Amino acid sequence: MMRRWLVGLSIIYWAITLPWFSTVPFNWDAAQFNIALHHYDVNLHQPHPPGYPLFIVLGKLFGVVLPDNIALTLVAALFGWVSVIMLYLLCYQLSKKNLTAGLISLAWMVNPLFWLNREVALTYTVDAAASITLGYLVFLTMTKRDRQYLIFGALTLGLAGAFRPSLLLLLLPLFIYQASFHRRNWKLLLITSGIIIGLTLLWFIPVVWLTGGLNNYLELSRKLYGSAAADTAWTWNQIKFVGSTLLLSLNLVLVGLGWAVYKIIRGQRSWILFGLAWVCPAWLIYGLIHFGQVGYALVLLPPAYLLLVPLVQRRLSLAGVIIVLNLSIFLLLSPVYAQTNFFPHTRAQVYLQKLARYAPELFKWNYLALQNQSTYLLEVQKLAQHYPADQTLVVTTRNLQYPSPANGLLLRNKDAFREISYILPDYQVVEVSPGRDYALKSFNYVMSSSDHSKLTVANNIRYVIIVTDAFPSEDIPQSIITQPIPVPHTDHFVQLGIMDKPWQFANIAFAREADILGLHDTTR
Repeated sequence: MMRRWLVGLSIIYWAITLPWFSTVPFNWDAAQFNIALHHYDVNLHQPHPPGYPLFIVLGKLFGVVLPDNIALTLVAALFGWVSVIMLYLLCYQLSKKNLTAGLISLAWMVNPLFWLNREVALTYTVDAAASITLGYLVFLTMTKRDRQYLIFGALTLGLAGAFRPSLLLLLLPLFIYQASFHRRNWKLLLITSGIIIGLTLLWFIPVVWLTGGLNNYLELSRKLYGSAAADTAWTWNQIKFVGSTLLLSLNLVLVGLGWAVYKIIRGQRSWILFGLAWVCPAWLIYGLIHFGQVGYALVLLPPAYLLLVPLVQRRLSLAGVIIVLNLSIFLLLSPVYAQTNFFPHTRAQVYLQKLARYAPELFKWNYLALQNQSTYLLEVQKLAQHYPADQTLVVTTRNLQYPSPANGLLLRNKDAFREISYILPDYQVVEVSPGRDYALKSFNYVMSSSDHSKLTVANNIRYVIIVTDAFPSEDIPQSIITQPIPVPHTDHFVQLGIMDKPWQFANIAFAREADILGLHDTTR
């Protein structure tokens, strides 16, 4: 019977996952992973430190027969499938009922945050798979005390670190708790520690070598983590962001917290320590140090679904309500309701807009967000390809806001430098920002930066495509005339200009060598 449930859950999982696979990078990080398939260089943040080596290796293997983004998304989807299977096995151990375990696994399968992240070329499903697999092995250690589970736990932690090195830090306390059940077996503890260290060195040494040595790798990591932590650490907004992400993604699953309170009241010390070792490290790091993307929460969500076991056993309908609610979030909610310039026309739209104001993230965890990103990038790619790559400069922006023509509220232009760099590798792509005196550059999957605010481009550059919807009045490009061109099937624009002399935009001066030398325009 268990085998039938596993097969059935697997069929359902892939049936609702494969149709939504993203075909282009979903965001900056996804674009980094795609670019890394062509040019792996941690120095250039392709991908960013710590390097995610095994994720890239698997992506390269699948990329032999699949397009880049599909290959990486398949890796993400495989780990999502592992998390579903492992959650079923653990729920079955707790309930001894296939129906209870199956319904809870199905509820997890349609969690909108989890669903979105297994449809994109990101690594966060590895967090979910590693979290629930190690949790399952710790449970078996608690109940059966067999040393093989500690060995499997070490293998899980070591391999997870090769995909997402941060998991070594987030899940190490849970492994230490598992090891405490064998604290008198020093030989076993040395073997399992050796497994984790050995598997870590297998990826760490090659990545450090490719990066240019240990000092350089550590300096790159220090700069990245220092800037990330400085932006988010110890702020009330950061803690609220983590809390709201968990609240929205768990929604009705929160009723299972009653079971946790029940367990604590009963005083089962081992269960309390198990739960604390599982979730507290991630809570502390995300809440007090850094919570970069909502996908980080996937390491924390699976344990919460275990709290549903006693309730689903008594109220099967609860699982059904959770499943229907989360299906509605992923399939029916539209990101448009969270847009600043959206004006509702029906009473239902008014209520949805109000909900979007309180929970804007919830309206981004759906297939329409995937569809909108795919349409936008593919249409920008088509527009750009009307102009010769060797004669065209593509400029993207960061942190550029403009007032909505509808109501004057500030709207943010899309920050798409990495995504555009990936889909237009043959074009010179530049990113500028009002707050910077340098520009980021990309060509043929290799990123670099200018040393100063003057940027010299090739002499044959004739066309300028600025991938931005509109300019704020204080940041209108100088000495170049642009016209907005609508991006088909979207509500976005790009700006097209002709480069016949030096011009300036967002603190960066653009010029060709011929312009600097005062030569005539040879591109006419």
